[in-house]
Amino acid sequence: MEQMTMERATGSPARTAHRGTVISALVGAVVGGVLWLAWQPTTQDCNTIGECLGRPIGALIGTVLALLVTLLVLRLLRVRPVFVTTVLGFAGGAALIVTLITVLDVWSDGPDGLAPWWTWVLLGGLAAALAHWVNQPGRSWPARVVPIVVVIGLVFAGLTWAESERAAQRLARFEAVGVEQVVTPQVPGYHLSSAWPGQRAEGSVDVITLNYYADAEGAHQPVTGVLIPLEGRDPCGLALSAESMTDRECDGGTEAMRLRWSGADGQVFYVGAGQVVGDTLVVLTADPETFDAEALLEAIEAATPSSVVELRDL
Repeated sequence: MEQMTMERATGSPARTAHRGTVISALVGAVVGGVLWLAWQPTTQDCNTIGECLGRPIGALIGTVLALLVTLLVLRLLRVRPVFVTTVLGFAGGAALIVTLITVLDVWSDGPDGLAPWWTWVLLGGLAAALAHWVNQPGRSWPARVVPIVVVIGLVFAGLTWAESERAAQRLARFEAVGVEQVVTPQVPGYHLSSAWPGQRAEGSVDVITLNYYADAEGAHQPVTGVLIPLEGRDPCGLALSAESMTDRECDGGTEAMRLRWSGADGQVFYVGAGQVVGDTLVVLTADPETFDAEALLEAIEAATPSSVVELRDL
């Protein structure tokens, strides 16, 4: 009896560590799959505010419950240490999964979504096993620190690449519009808040849209600017595509176009101004109670040179 006790004591630490690593990996894999199921509904279309808010809240509640259940399961299975292994595994797994989702979304240049379910299972098991392994008694400091540094390095490298690639893709979309001479009108009391490439006139006109907001919050309606590559087309026709209304007027030449968009009853909804700068048509539109065409034309004449890189970085 005494000999059996000594043999059990001699082989116990190695077997216990190996057993704990395997159990942690299995539990982490299961938790990864469960969390994928919990977060999957957040990627689907929603129709009501309750539905749109309820899904993320439900997923967060599910994540917290998964954390608590994991603590209980590891304790029942006598995997030690419980708390540190669970917290470190969740943190590492979450960081790796978020990084993977970000990289895949940028790589595919598609809508945001979740990575495949099997990647959650794989990363969950890997993070849990690694968290248990580094926390075992007797590990040297390098053995504890190096795996954590590697995980942090992978996360940092992945997010850095994604940010750089996303900026490159956004710049390519700006350049694809074909605006050669980029200028930004200077609207008094307003600042240029954002810019994005897009289309007007039901997709037939490529433009760069500029959004101006008042320096004093809530003081005025926003002002919209549009940069359109002229490419030998009719300036008035292009300028009127800045707003999608059927009743519209364009007066003046290429140096001073005055624009107006009205409803069927004659009520003016938008006023605007346009001017050809090089091979670029610059248009500003605003609410008629905020600016008139003359003030918008002065803002265009005060435009300063810019670039698609500066617009991308707004």
